[in-house]
Amino acid sequence: MREDPCAICRGLGLGRFFGEGFPWRGVEGGPEPPEVARLEPLHGKRSVLTRYIDQWLYRCPSCGNWYEYKRRTDSFYGNTDYELESVEWLAPSEAIQRLASEGAEDEKTATERGAPAIIDRLLADLHDNDPALRESAEKMLIREFRSIERLKAPDALPPVEMIEERVRQRWKGSVA
Repeated sequence: MREDPCAICRGLGLGRFFGEGFPWRGVEGGPEPPEVARLEPLHGKRSVLTRYIDQWLYRCPSCGNWYEYKRRTDSFYGNTDYELESVEWLAPSEAIQRLASEGAEDEKTATERGAPAIIDRLLADLHDNDPALRESAEKMLIREFRSIERLKAPDALPPVEMIEERVRQRWKGSVA
């Protein structure tokens, strides 16, 4: 019998929005999920992309999944600033690419070693009794497939079974 999904990651799902939100754009905020406070930042570093978007990488201490934390600022009619924050679960290949770009070689190597276990967990989740868990696993495997194959969002996808097999092939025997 396999272990239950990590409580931190289960609470965050594929990602969550929080903060003030951008109601004029149809994006609602809300309180920060308690699971966000349990994530560990990458060396406490942050990457500033623009003056309006900040990004950080965070790791789940329980299972090793990586998340991208973003804080966006927007103005409404030029006189009021609103902040929207989000965390988004990264597929293993996405996390490895981001860690490489951050120069975090130790974390990149550890993530490469841990990726097969994450993939095995996702593949098992495809057959779980919980429909939300099955849906999250399928979406994450599709993201992993897109990352492996370097596909863009509008590209056509093969059936899930083929995606599952390609992801298995990518990570099978990748760790000595």
